[in-house]
Amino acid sequence: MKLGVASASAIRKILRENYYVNELRILRTALNDEVAKIIAEGIATSNSLVHLELSSNHMSCLGTSRILAALQRNQSVCCLSLASAPGLHRNRVDSLCMLELSKALLNTKALSVVNLAGNAIGNAGLKYFAEGIGNVVSLNVASNGLTSRALPYLVQIFKNSMIRELDLSGNPFGNEVPLLHHGK
Repeated sequence: MKLGVASASAIRKILRENYYVNELRILRTALNDEVAKIIAEGIATSNSLVHLELSSNHMSCLGTSRILAALQRNQSVCCLSLASAPGLHRNRVDSLCMLELSKALLNTKALSVVNLAGNAIGNAGLKYFAEGIGNVVSLNVASNGLTSRALPYLVQIFKNSMIRELDLSGNPFGNEVPLLHHGK
């Protein structure tokens, strides 16, 4: 099932004009970059949206970046899910997308729950996340290809945030522990 331009335009209009929409869930609809841009325009102007779930949509990094740029202008979304279940419509959130997420986290006070399970952020993506942690209290990075080299970034995240919930399931950390610096 694919969400088209006309449907995305209707959703954008709803987000712009309806002050009662608190949750938007669009899953497994194969959002292309053009449709993601239209949805992002609605997200940017919504004052009531608090929960945004765009899981398993086969979104590219460009489409994801458009959504994340919209979150920089939106001050109401507190829960974001870009998770991907195994299979056909996996989102393509990678380390480059994490740069945009880091900017969004630095520019919004509301965003506190982030679910990125099942993507490919890798160690570099977690590093970018750690640099813009913002007010996140719950983070799901299960099955993202994190290895033991990500451990210093996890230490940084806990040092610079109020994280209370962390899901690291399904990552191949291994048994090597890199040197963790305790300095500045």
